[in-house]
Amino acid sequence: MSILSLSYQSYLADVNMWESWFDFIKSATTPATPAAVKATQNQAELWQIYLKGLQKLTQLWA
Repeated sequence: MSILSLSYQSYLADVNMWESWFDFIKSATTPATPAAVKATQNQAELWQIYLKGLQKLTQLWA
């Protein structure tokens, strides 16, 4: 085998490794169920309510 062939095989191994890593991260961080999606939406809504209340509180002090 030539050096070029070995380096290309090494390159392909790196590409495959990174693709599998990204697939793993994507599946681990993407909600897979409707319940998980709903929970994420509820958390976002809760933070919005909290920030609006905090904004009203800081307006009272200003």
